Amino acid sequence: RSVGHVMRELIAAKEQFPHMESVNFYDDLFTFDYNWVKEFVGPYTQHINFPFWCFIHPSRVDERIIELLTNAGCRFFCLGVQSGSERTLFDVFHRRTPLKLLHQDFAKLRRFPTRVQVDLITANPFETDEDRRETLRMLCEMDKRDDPEDPFRWGISMSRLTYFPNAEI
Repeated sequence: RSVGHVMRELIAAKEQFPHMESVNFYDDLFTFDYNWVKEFVGPYTQHINFPFWCFIHPSRVDERIIELLTNAGCRFFCLGVQSGSERTLFDVFHRRTPLKLLHQDFAKLRRFPTRVQVDLITANPFETDEDRRETLRMLCEMDKRDDPEDPFRWGISMSRLTYFPNAEI
């Protein structure tokens, strides 16, 4: 969708709901295009200027985009991790996101004044106990901090896998 189209919708919502205080962008591709984000932040801060939340895809954690969005009011990113097991990511979800990249993404995000929600998929009958342990190890590794005064905060969002037989996950 074009920036103009999104802005018209947001302006209409702001007029219709005068007590609105924040915006959530449920768009898996919100951070994919640097030029789109760069075009978006000016009109957003000029016409809406509310704190907001958005998805950020592990393959698109770009510090230039994070900076633009945090300066425009993004206070919360939801990072679609899904699992801390590469076997689950690669073989079950067909999501080629190496754990090394997830750790790099997390390190980039923690440099900014924002919060991060790590999105996980649970109740996955295709995962083993070892896959689940790998997820726990990954989460423990992400929480390590050098500075106890570090203002960075993160949390976990868990959704149960909804599996439809005879359909790809």
